[in-house]
Amino acid sequence: MLAIFLLISFLASIVGSICGIGGGIFIKPIFEAFNLMGIVEINFLSGSMVLAMSAVNSFRSLKTANELELKLTVPLALGAVVGGITGKAIFSQAALLFSSSVILSLIQSTLVLLMAIFSLAYTFNKDKIETRRIEKTGFCLFIGLFLGFLSAFLGIGGGPINLVALSYFFSMDDKKAASNSLLIILLSQAASLSQIMISGSIPPVSMAQLWIMVIGGILGGQAGFQIKKRMDGQAVRKGFTGVMIFLILMSLYGIGAGLYALLGA
Repeated sequence: MLAIFLLISFLASIVGSICGIGGGIFIKPIFEAFNLMGIVEINFLSGSMVLAMSAVNSFRSLKTANELELKLTVPLALGAVVGGITGKAIFSQAALLFSSSVILSLIQSTLVLLMAIFSLAYTFNKDKIETRRIEKTGFCLFIGLFLGFLSAFLGIGGGPINLVALSYFFSMDDKKAASNSLLIILLSQAASLSQIMISGSIPPVSMAQLWIMVIGGILGGQAGFQIKKRMDGQAVRKGFTGVMIFLILMSLYGIGAGLYALLGA
């Protein structure tokens, strides 16, 4: 089982690193589809893997000229920290509110589906849309707050909507948006996981599972960064489109499985 966890986290981190979407976007639907563990445990392991992968990429990107637009991304990331804490807190409350984790999973899957459809529609029409170049710090903080909230609440890294926001509001190309998205994801996930540890609400996962996911995130992040260096923006966009199609299909499956479980109960 641990070998499967390592393989999934490694492959998810490679794709997530290339497209700037965290990688958790694969972990959640795959783990849910095969009923490997509960939604709270999945979110924690996914967030840990995403943190490791995004840390590797952000560190490497800082050493690459013109890869990160820190003037924009730093306030975005600071907003994402607050959003990440808020999103994780609301998710924790929602987990207590609903007696069945199936209901919470259904809510997440539905939101992920809508986000993926919107992101895919934007990508297909991107060349026809006039983008903006907003540099006001207050606006960056607000957008970061929203992105960080989605990242933490959905437990998938939040990347798809990050890329849309960075493209539309800040006129970043696909490759640069992917790198800056990962920095936002890094800080929002760090904030949400820190909150879990401080509050002592770490889910019952084994240390072996946690370390395997983190190792997969580090190795996948390294490999993905090297692959992305050899790709142009168009290739990154094609990869992102493929990921969105996969995510839509997996979300539909998750919604169907959840409804079946509820009706069957």
